[in-house]
Amino acid sequence: MEIPGNNNIVFQTRGLTKRVKVIIIIKIITFRRLIMQSIAAKEAKTHFGELIDKAQRGPVSIEKYGRPVAVIMSSEEYRQIKLERLRARLAMGEIQLDRGEGIDGRTFFKELKEGKR
Repeated sequence: MEIPGNNNIVFQTRGLTKRVKVIIIIKIITFRRLIMQSIAAKEAKTHFGELIDKAQRGPVSIEKYGRPVAVIMSSEEYRQIKLERLRARLAMGEIQLDRGEGIDGRTFFKELKEGKR
């Protein structure tokens, strides 16, 4: 089986269910998205247009003195990350409600104002 977008990755899938194959592909694609190119801050400044083009293909880490200080990514990828975080928070909220750990709206907003949430 070949992984979409990369003809160099091939692995044996005999005996695996279709669901497992799909999970493997999703995990590999997700992992590849997390692998970032790195660029020095000075180079990022000098070649900003190229940096934006690279960011459309995947996140780019900007380094200063060899240490990562920022990440630039496409607006679509950022939107997707925010959506995934929101879905995870909603799922956790549903689990808490199922356990009876919910609170009323007034308490929630009071705690929110106090910085507890």
